[in-house]
Amino acid sequence: MARMYAPPIEEARDLANLRGIIFTFVGEWGRLDITYKEYLAHEKLRACINDQTRYRMFVGRTIFSYSMNFLKSNSVVREQLKALEHEKIENPLRFFAPSGDQSLQFLNNTTDDIVILTACNRFGKTQNGVVKLLINTTPCDPSWEIFSKYNVTHIPFLSGRKAGISSYEMSSHSATILPMMLDWCPLEQLGKYAKNYKGKGGKTVSLRTGISAILPLTCGSEYKFLACSQGQGPYESDVREFWLWDEQGEEAKFDGADERARTTLSGGRHYMPMTPHKVEGRPDTGGGSWISKLWESDVAKGRSIAKYKGNVWDVPDWIYPESSKVKAYAKWVEEPAAQQNDKVRREGLSRFFGDWHESSGLVIDEWDSSKHVIEPFDIPKHWTWYRGVDHGITHPAAALQCAVSPAGDMFICKDWLRVGLVVSQIVKEIIEWSGNSRKKIGTYMNPKTDMSYDKYLETFHGRKFQWTVFDPRAWSAKQNESGMLLHKIYEVHGLKMKKGSGKPCEHYIPLMKEWFVIDPEKPHFVTGELGAPRIYVFNTCGDFIRTIKRWVWSSRKTRSESARDKESPTKIDDDLMDVLKYIIQANPKFRGNVQQADSEYYDGLGDYDDEEQESSFKPLNSITGY
Repeated sequence: MARMYAPPIEEARDLANLRGIIFTFVGEWGRLDITYKEYLAHEKLRACINDQTRYRMFVGRTIFSYSMNFLKSNSVVREQLKALEHEKIENPLRFFAPSGDQSLQFLNNTTDDIVILTACNRFGKTQNGVVKLLINTTPCDPSWEIFSKYNVTHIPFLSGRKAGISSYEMSSHSATILPMMLDWCPLEQLGKYAKNYKGKGGKTVSLRTGISAILPLTCGSEYKFLACSQGQGPYESDVREFWLWDEQGEEAKFDGADERARTTLSGGRHYMPMTPHKVEGRPDTGGGSWISKLWESDVAKGRSIAKYKGNVWDVPDWIYPESSKVKAYAKWVEEPAAQQNDKVRREGLSRFFGDWHESSGLVIDEWDSSKHVIEPFDIPKHWTWYRGVDHGITHPAAALQCAVSPAGDMFICKDWLRVGLVVSQIVKEIIEWSGNSRKKIGTYMNPKTDMSYDKYLETFHGRKFQWTVFDPRAWSAKQNESGMLLHKIYEVHGLKMKKGSGKPCEHYIPLMKEWFVIDPEKPHFVTGELGAPRIYVFNTCGDFIRTIKRWVWSSRKTRSESARDKESPTKIDDDLMDVLKYIIQANPKFRGNVQQADSEYYDGLGDYDDEEQESSFKPLNSITGY
């Protein structure tokens, strides 16, 4: 929670994944075998490699760089390079070299069902996925450099295999994935689909409809290109043993494909290379999404999961220029630190370092556990307490207790989440959970059914609530068997509440985000260091913390068919978030007087009033306490 600091890029650079790897540089100087660290220190060599006027060719971890004048006068070298260029064109897969240890481990995992590779932008994640698919579905020679020099595990080819390749839109296939498949697959396997095929009857893969977008290989394997935008049907229409998910796929599509894949000889394999940030318009991506939950697990959906994390520093200069890394580091790390912009910094952790950005894709993307979550402490008795309740029987009923300090900070102190309880049970548990009890004050006769109910009143034992706000949808809903309004049933059983706001997300989300945003000039309540929110959560509120870290966006249809879908918060596992939005929209404030004890927590609050008081709680009704 200290002020953000960005170390110089030279201190931040981590070459651990390149340890033990040797690169070969060949030019008019001869041959030079060195580590990447040594390359970075060799200014003259770097200048040659980055000189666009020179001849350059990258073959695995061998980099050729010659001046054009040198090649003009050296026909032997020129012809050797041409021959190597031809071999590379004929079989580029042969020369593929993983970018570091994590890339290698991703390629070599042949045992786990779901294999995930996260990394920064421009790491070559899709390329790693394509290569992994190819070495599992095409006949390869173990003498190829990818196996004999670069330690990728050779997989014996048994027979043709069917694979699916999924992206969000078919345009992603046409722009990136299909060209990459055609670039890396050995030409003899592509046959008439090869880009440089010269004979009669050359073929191309049509990606216009996507339904029949299939690339067959001469070995009998075939790849089917699908898009999440097509709907569910294509993912369940036939059996595919291997699946390559470009970036972050949709859960329903994965489930459909996976059920079919389970019936294959190997039981199915899923390869997922991705940058774990929120994709614009994709509410199911980024931190808090279904796929981030896979990352957090070792087993999920009945599948074993392996996870690898590539590093921006693993990608060599001639693929991702060091000059570009410097600019990206400035954008995503140095500038946010200088501006104390924590939100952008956390996005940068995903885009530059490939981290699972905790708030990426979240509705409250200001959330930062290191700043919002604190150890519980004894709330002073005179601070103002609020309570919120969300009704639920088939889905969870939920409640929160919050306190507001004299400085206007709000503390979420207790959470409550239960499912399967009837209203009388919900009320009894919430009152006891609040440290209170209830007493019988009479009976209530339902005029519609002539049924009588015991009527209760909540009695407060030291903790009074300024108000308790209730789910607005349930407020006016009627219970089927009694015909009574739900809020009336709650009141009869002892829980008196006021109606919460039912305004749409366009109204309440900005209000909620204002409480969670990190103010770089505000001292933190616990540490006193600059950079703090207006709201804190006790670390004992486990359900709340779990929920807010998984409260993500989903799309909702507008009334106009011509209008684009809009994003709204998901309705899955959102009950405690509903409670918080009712509380915040009801404008919770400190309503007491500042006391001397508050100086332990805040400086400069003004005059103190230490007269005996609990709060400025003034009940509207002397009997009900509200």
